[in-house]
Parts: sequence; structure tokens; C-alpha cells
Amino acid sequence: MTKTTFKISALKIVVVISILGFVLPNLLPIQTFFAPIAYAASPNIFSYQGRLTDSTGALLGGSGTNYYFKFSIWDSATVGAGTRLWPSGAPGTMTTSVVQGVFNVNIGDTANGYPDALNYDFNTSSTIYLQVEASSDNSTFETLSPRQQITSSGYAINANTLQGKTPGTSANNVLTLNGSGAINIAGGITTSSTLQGGSALTSGTAALINTTNTFSGNLMDLQVNGSSKFSVDQAGNVSTAGNISGSAALILSSGGTGALTIKTLNQSAGSTNSANVSIVSGNAAGVTSNSGNISIDVGTATQTAGTISIGPTNATSVVIGRSGQTTQIKSGTPATNGVAYSSDANGTITFTATGGAGTLCLLSVAGGVPAWGACGGVARLDQISAATAANSINNGDNAQTWNWALGTATKSAMKITENTAATLGVGNQYLLEVGTIASSTAAPLTIKALGNKIIDTTSAGAVTLSPNAGLGVTISPTAGTSGSPTALTITGPAHTTLTASTEASDVNFNLARTVQFATGALTTQRAALIQAPSYGFVAASTLTDAATLDITGGPKSQTNATITNSHALRIEAGAVQPAGAVTNSYGPYSQCPDWSN
Repeated sequence: MTKTTFKISALKIVVVISILGFVLPNLLPIQTFFAPIAYAASPNIFSYQGRLTDSTGALLGGSGTNYYFKFSIWDSATVGAGTRLWPSGAPGTMTTSVVQGVFNVNIGDTANGYPDALNYDFNTSSTIYLQVEASSDNSTFETLSPRQQITSSGYAINANTLQGKTPGTSANNVLTLNGSGAINIAGGITTSSTLQGGSALTSGTAALINTTNTFSGNLMDLQVNGSSKFSVDQAGNVSTAGNISGSAALILSSGGTGALTIKTLNQSAGSTNSANVSIVSGNAAGVTSNSGNISIDVGTATQTAGTISIGPTNATSVVIGRSGQTTQIKSGTPATNGVAYSSDANGTITFTATGGAGTLCLLSVAGGVPAWGACGGVARLDQISAATAANSINNGDNAQTWNWALGTATKSAMKITENTAATLGVGNQYLLEVGTIASSTAAPLTIKALGNKIIDTTSAGAVTLSPNAGLGVTISPTAGTSGSPTALTITGPAHTTLTASTEASDVNFNLARTVQFATGALTTQRAALIQAPSYGFVAASTLTDAATLDITGGPKSQTNATITNSHALRIEAGAVQPAGAVTNSYGPYSQCPDWSN
């Protein structure tokens, strides 16, 4: 297929009055007419008209031939450079008829078949370029170079201003609404009259002041002759120069986890603040009908109550009541569980436990609710509540000893178990971890039975198993029902730079000792015994080679090593001819079954 080289030359330039108008200037080899379509509603459509020729200047299309075009807007005039501003994806293909080289495309007219809506905001940049791609077969497109700059027509420039003022919210702007219908003003509003809003509202927010997270200062400041009388800062703190009063009950509350604090204004460093904070409920002079009660409480009848603290941090003294008056601090039901505090005219303080006789103490019990009981005793483990975060207890050089006297046959002194299975930390979660730090000389663990160490460790990490006399170590895994289970695996470490000319045995069964029996004949005594297993199958099957003991071969030599004699199994001469009263001494001895029958 012969490749066609396109050229577009201008037919004419027409100025059209519109709110939004653009013209592409004459640029070789592309020269076009480009102007907006003017409607009362100012749609986002503009007309692109041009004349299409081949590389020799011959007009293409004849009496009418379909050609294919792609249009896009870029921030650079150079083809292959810059960033595409519109459309957001690859531009769609528009098919239009070219007659004697002339064609017209309404870019953005999706109602009549244009593939891409013209949603580009032309106010974001004044320097943009139109890229045109043309094709005769809708397969191979030629990008026409250079891209053509989109410029405003004279009337469109005038339409962008009102009496010379541009739309916006800054100085010398005509105010415009944003996408939410609001006006954002960068400066202030000054008025010599009343500023009023929201009088027609029946719901919602009548006045909203909204700033960014980085704002610093007052959201609101009401002043009289330059003096602040009421202000709210960016953190929501309210400051007033006068009193806050109301004809109904006055309620101060804080939502969520916020604290409600009433305090005097902080003064400069070194000054003495003698102002007092007073909460007073009482009678005016000559009024006797007001009891003057003050209640400080937490929660409601349907909620869990909190804690009331008086002077927990900085108070040097706390005064409750006055001399000569009886003051009581008691629980809601002092007849059954409480304490009454009272002071007489001499200042004597009396604590009286209610609900029992004699001297009682508040004791903590399971559940965390204190109760009156006999004084003395220590805290129990069942009084320790579960940790809600990472927790540690530092005992220093104080050893901790827990002693039990078990009286039930099936009871364990201490259990460390799960109530929910851990599933997220394979190999990294432990119900019990005992460890020392790198420089420690203490061993991490020892376990005793009948007063003897049966499991012992060293600070270096060695582990010794020492069962009590007559006992041993038994490895008895649970029978498997699938896979290839192994009862015992010892993996030798790949040592490096070991001591020269010194043997290093991976496994050493040290049986070199004297074992003494009571007098009497003994038929067989074997220091090490491997008993033959039995194998079976679910259905008829053949096991080709079965061995009770198998050695895969003698030692192999590696880098820089020469082995003179490699033995898969070696029995030393001392074992074949032992000293002492021995009738027969054998090396390897095999007692084969009689297969003659």
C-alpha cells in the first residue's frame, strides 16, 4: 500500500462572537480555519475546517471520500514532546467526508458522532496546541507537524472580561461561583451596615467558616473599637472578655474523648496568678428556698460510670467541707457497701465502714470491684486483669518464687494455653519464650524433677538432658495418617575453620563405662539395639529394598581434602578383641534365618 503524505491548508478565517472562541493561526504545512460554534448556551464544541492535499499539493477527496481524523490538545507545539491535556485517554477517531480537499469537523459534538466530549478547561492555560492525525484507511495515521496553537478571537477576549475585569475571587475580579455554588473570597469583607445571611434557611448551616489544616489564627474575632470581646481560634478554643449567661440552664459539655477543663487564664512566666475558680450554687441574700446543691457526676443511669479525680496532679492540698460541719463521702448504698467520712468541729476525721462490724479494709477481688473485708492478706493471681497492650514487669535483682501445694490429682499448678488459635506467625509466635541478652552470663532455663536437674542449659546455649536414675529419654511421636513422617532427624551443621588435627564427631554415643549387674547368668546384653520394623500396604504392593539400618556410603572428600581410607562402617580392633574373660570375640556378626524350608 502506497503511503499518502497529507497537507492541510487554510480556506478562510472567520471571527465568530461567542463566550468561548479560538482561532488556529496559519502554520505550515498545516493551515486551518478554527472557530467556535456560537450558541446561546455556549456548548463545548468548536468547528475545525481545513483543506486536505497530498505531498504534491493535489486536492484529495474528489467528489467525496471518507477520511479519518484524530484531534488532541497538547502543551507543546513539537510533535512527540509535551503532555497531552485532552482527551485524558487516546483520542477517538472521527470519520468525515473530504470533497475537493475541503472538510469540516465539529470537535466535541458527541451528539452527532464525535467520539470525545470536549471537557478541557480552557481557563487553566493560555498556551495550548491542537494536534491533528489523518488517515485514508483508519489504520495508518500521519501526525501533522507542527501542532497548531489555539488562540482567542478578539470577541472571545472581550467576553472573558466584564468591563475589563476578569472572573475570579482575587483583587479586581468579578466574583464567580465555584463548582459547589459557593464564592471563595481571598480578601476580607468590609461593610458599614449589617451583614446578614441564612434568614430563609429552615435547616443546615447558616454561617460556615472553613479553613485548611495549616491555618493559624482566629476563626472568629468580635471586637469593639479594636478590642477583642469574643474569639474562636483554629483549635476551637473560645475566649471571652465578659460573662457567659443564659435565661435557661447553662451546659458545658465535651464530645468524644475530649476533656472539659475550667481554669483561670495563664499569665506570663514569673507572675503570680491569684485568681480562683469557683463553682457556686446558693441563695441570694434573704432567699431561703434554694438548697444550693452541687452535683458532679459521670455517665448516665444506662452507662458505665467513670472516675472523679480531685487534685490528682498538682494540688498541694484538697479541702472538702468546712470546720464544724459534718461532711460525708459515701457510696450510693452505704448500708451494704461503703465508707462514711466525717469531720467534727475540732477537725477530727472519722472513716466509718458500713455493712459490717469492727475494723474493715477495702479489698480488691476478682472483677476489679473493691469490697469491705478483714484487713491483711495479699493479692491473688485471679485479681490480675488481662493486659490490653504490650506489658513488661522489671524485677531487677529481686527473684520471684511462686509456690503451690496441689491437692487435686488432675490439676496443673500453671498453664499457658491459647483460647484462640494463632494463625499469622508460623515460626515466629511462641506461647513461652525464655531468653538472655548477648552479654549475659546467666543460663536461660533449668527444669528439675525430684530435686534433680533433668533439663539444663548454659549461658552459651548448650542443652543437657539428665533423666533421673533408672529413667531415660523417650521420643514417641503421634502416629501419622499422611505424608512421610520422621521420628528423629539430626542435621549436622556445616562447620568452618575447625581446630586443626582434632576430631569433630557429629554424633557421639558415649557408652564407655562399666555397667554392673547382680549375680546371675544373662543370656543377651546389647548396648545399642535397633529393632526391626514391619511394613504393610492398604492394597497389594511391592517394597523392593527394605533395611532396618542403611548407610548411604563412606565419607566424601571436598575442597583441599584427601581421604586415604573411606569407610561406610568401621569396627575398630579394640572392639573385636576386647580385654578380659571373653570366650568368642567377633567383628561383624550376622545371624541369618534358615531359608532351607
